[in-house]
Amino acid sequence: FDWGPIMTFNNNSASNLAPGDYSVIVSAQDCDVTLNFTIDEIPGPDACFEILYPFGNGMNIPITFENCSQNSDNWYWSFGDLGTSNIEDPTHNYNQEGEYVVTLVANNEFGCNDTVAQIVSIIGDTDIFIPNSFTPNEDGLNDVFIPIMREINKTGYNFKIYNRFGQLVFESFNIEQGWDGKVNGIPIEMSSIFTYVIKYENLNGRKMLKKGSVSLIK
Repeated sequence: FDWGPIMTFNNNSASNLAPGDYSVIVSAQDCDVTLNFTIDEIPGPDACFEILYPFGNGMNIPITFENCSQNSDNWYWSFGDLGTSNIEDPTHNYNQEGEYVVTLVANNEFGCNDTVAQIVSIIGDTDIFIPNSFTPNEDGLNDVFIPIMREINKTGYNFKIYNRFGQLVFESFNIEQGWDGKVNGIPIEMSSIFTYVIKYENLNGRKMLKKGSVSLIK
């Protein structure tokens, strides 16, 4: 066997060949046969991911990492806070504000890999206070249930309250409007617990969500 310029061979076999066209001459006595062959290039992994903020980029809010890698079949994620994952499209929560380098290593079945990294910026909690009870008895004290919020975009605000049957009893898009404990102008007569959902945007335009319960005390 005459492998020509190929250096990594062992008698009748060669290994670790780069993509390209090759020739090998096989000699037996006075007969030479030239064999031509081509090594095709195997597409390597192309690591790629997108960061999705379904409820904003605040602390303890799930962030989704959408994998868009090509030519890969297993993945390793490092979220920059000692958290890791091998899931294709993981979610992750950060419990401290700051900037984190998220790294994705994409691998294929041939042992090839590619790496990509992006920065996630986590902001601290928006300045918000939500009471856990109110007493709408018209004595001028704690008559209205209203979140106290600062450092938010007023245009992205939505405040809903539901009763225990899941029925909407109050909705407002005005940050300065609270619930007075009335439904269609009629006061609720008995103490009860209601669920609130508050959607808003921080000053960076990230969408945020708060859920909880409030006691109406009569």
